[in-house]
This record gives sequence, structure tokens and C-alpha cells, in this order.
Amino acid sequence: MRGGSFWDARKGERASERERERAKEREKRWKSIRFSSSSSLTSSQPPSNHPPRLAQGNTPEQLSATKTALESFLADPGNLAEVEEALKGAQQDEDKLSEEQRRTLECLRATFAVSQLPAQAARLRAELNELEAALAADRREMRLGYEKKGEFVEASAVQLRQVLRASADERQREAAWRGLRSIGPHVAEKFAEIVKKRNAMARAVSGDNEDFYDFKARATEAMTKKELFAVLDDLERRTRPLAVAARERLAAKKGESALEAWNRPAALAGESERALDSYFAFEDAISMWARSFAALGVGFGGGGSTLVLDLCDRKGKYSNGFCHWPKLSSVSTSGARQFAEARLSSLATPDAVGSGKKIFFWEKSRSTLSFSLSKKKKKLSLPLAGRTALTTLLHECGHAAHFANVVARTPLASQERAPTSVAYAETQSMFLDAFADDAAWQGRYCRKKGKGEEGSGSPPPWEVIERAILDSHPYSVLALRVRRRNRNGGLFLCTRSLF
Repeated sequence: MRGGSFWDARKGERASERERERAKEREKRWKSIRFSSSSSLTSSQPPSNHPPRLAQGNTPEQLSATKTALESFLADPGNLAEVEEALKGAQQDEDKLSEEQRRTLECLRATFAVSQLPAQAARLRAELNELEAALAADRREMRLGYEKKGEFVEASAVQLRQVLRASADERQREAAWRGLRSIGPHVAEKFAEIVKKRNAMARAVSGDNEDFYDFKARATEAMTKKELFAVLDDLERRTRPLAVAARERLAAKKGESALEAWNRPAALAGESERALDSYFAFEDAISMWARSFAALGVGFGGGGSTLVLDLCDRKGKYSNGFCHWPKLSSVSTSGARQFAEARLSSLATPDAVGSGKKIFFWEKSRSTLSFSLSKKKKKLSLPLAGRTALTTLLHECGHAAHFANVVARTPLASQERAPTSVAYAETQSMFLDAFADDAAWQGRYCRKKGKGEEGSGSPPPWEVIERAILDSHPYSVLALRVRRRNRNGGLFLCTRSLF
């Protein structure tokens, strides 16, 4: 279907009775997502004339201590023995347990069993928790940036990546790339020590483990490293000709210099991507996300869950999107629903085009969503920020919705730790973040910003969407082959050779 007719028809047609009913239902679900903003704060939040209160993060020592305590609980052999005894008793008396109770015990057994460690491995793991927390703190405090006209410009990893994609100045892009490359030497020595200790821990668990990667693949995916890489090597072989053709096409179209590491992101983005990004104002991201999820019927555990959003990049913030759960969804032994609390992060650049409002959260409330807004003057001109941040928001909210809707009798069924499969954990989030690249979704939710500007408030023309698809699709194989870090155990589920 050609997009022009779709856009024109949707603008001019009167909705059918059925569509009006659907619209009312979507609006009802949308209103059920309650907000506490600077103009309407809950009693636990500061008055609107006060600056937003930022959350106080845990220290590396606190993070290490809580992680060790959780892992020690999961690894306690007494917990596993108690579950095994209950299941053994049920085998002797089939009427002793209901099917739901049996499934719950099997979930507990799988989680406790995969967490068991010999004494030496447990000691190494506790040491690793301290080393990893210290490395994370060291990386967070690292002063990042790039050289510009002989002066150092401080910038986060998120901002440096935006420069790589959006700057028209090759010298600035190369400087930003070198700024990102400086992270490696900074963390190399400490990270190498962690890698050695991780491998030692894995081998202390079992002589069958080749290394830590193998240990995590077995625990998380029930696959050996060899089995996993057989799949990935096959993917690499099948995509290699497409990758070679994509690189040749890029060089022919934009010159050999486009293949340089600091030029490739901007070359792949192209003018069509920049034209489309003007319809992705991040100040509208909350509305776009909430209306999309409401229309799809995606909820967060019946409205009782709490989402806490941290949407903007800032100094010292972790430079990847993530979602974690201080409270997990479950059903208690009395049958009462225990609602989840999810805290998730996106990576909007407050000073970039498309991010005219800086968004904070930090006050936990009874609301489904808690955040406040404050205006911030734009300083930089970095397109492509809004779309990237919105994609991250859709992805992390997908994680939140996924695990907020788990209604098992144990919270261990609603978390990403082993034996939960990475593939299972990422399915819903990756499905939902794909909407940001969907033409029909863009036509329904994206609108051009800018008061008084031509086309303000209108959806992207089909010609713009079509050109962005045609320009980007031939190179999509390159992104497929890029290493992707998985936060569940630090696996690099990737092909062995890049591009």
C-alpha cells in the first residue's frame, strides 16, 4: 500500500462507529496511566517552585553488599534442599500439591540449582562483586570529552555518540570517536583482572566450563559456548556477503572515507534520517509511548505497579538504557497480588534538538508514573537524539510491562537472572522498540514540532518515510553484525568478526 493514500485517507475520513469505540477504549487506558508532573505533584513531592529532587544512588560498597547478599541467598544449599524435599514428598503423594504449587516449586528449584557454587567459587564471586562495583564507579567518574580547537570539551558517552551520528564536521567526529576510544585504556587493567577472576570462578564451579562465557551460557541459555557460537558462526557466514556489498555500496555512494570508524555513523544516518527525526521530538516521548502501549492493550500489572523513569543523560549517569525491579511482581501465598516497582532509564540529550524539555523523576508515589518537567534552553544542534532516546524508552518500558504482568506464586519467576533466558527476556522489549521504525506507527504518532513552522503538527509525509527506509535498509546487515552487550551476566552474544 502506498503511504500517501494512507495518510490522506486517515486525515480526511470520518471514523466508523467501531473505530470510535476503540478510540474511547484507548483513551480510557491512556487515562489510567496517572502522572504526577510539576503542575500536579503528589503530596510526597516538593512544591513546583522547588527544583526537582534527584535520587541518591547507592555507593559501590552498598551495591556490592546487596548483590552479594542476594547471590548468597540464592546459593544457600538449604533452600534448594527444602524445595527438593517438598517435591519428593509430592511424588509420593500426588494429591499433596496442586499443579500451581508444583510449578512454583520447580521454578524455585531451577533458580536455586543454577545458583549453587562450591566454596572457592563463592569466595571468588564475592571478590568479583567488589571489583565490578569499583570499576563501575571508576568508569562513572571518568572525565570524557573531545578536543576542539585546542580545548577540551567535556561530553558524556551518550553525547559523544550523538556527535558521531550528527555532526557535519569530520574533525569533530574523529575527536568524539577518540574520546570514546579513551574508555578502553582507562578501564583495561582493572577489567582484565576481572576477566581473569571470572574465568577462575567459572572453572572452580566445574571443569566442564571453558571460561566465564561458557559458564554463563550454560546457566542462562542451557547451551554451551560451543553450541552458541555454532549458531553465531552460521549467522556470520550467511550475512558476510551482504555486509561486503553494504560496505561497497556505502563507499561508492559517499566515498572511501565513509568507511572510517568516525565517519560511518553519520554516513549511515544520511539526510533522509535527519529529515524524519524532526518528527521525533523527545518532549512528546511520554505521550507517544503511553498512547502506543494503551492502544496495544499493554498494561503494567492492572494499574497497581509503579514505574520510575530517568529519561535524560547527565554527568555520571550510566550510559546505556536499563530496567531493574526493586520490587518484583508475584502473587502471595494468601492470593494477594504483589505489584512491581520498575526503574528504567533512557538516554535523551537534554540540549539536543527534539529534547526541549528536561525530564526528571525520583519521587516514588502511588502513581503509575512519577516524573517532573522543567524547561531548559537548547545549546547544541544534534539531530537524531529524539528517535534514539524514544526507541530506548519503548524497549525498556517493554521490559517493565513484561515482568510487571507475571502472576506466579514466587517473585523469582519475574526477574532476569538465570535461569531466565536472555532470548525470552528480550522478546517483548525488542518487539515494542521496533515500532519506532514502523511506517504506520510513525504516521499515527509522530508529529512535526515547531510553532509557526511549515507543516508543524503534521505527520511525516510518506515520501520522507519511504526515502528513510530505502536509504537505511541496504545497510541494516551492518547493525546485525555489531557486538551487542547483554546485561544478564555480561555476555557478548555476537558474531566473531565485524563488518
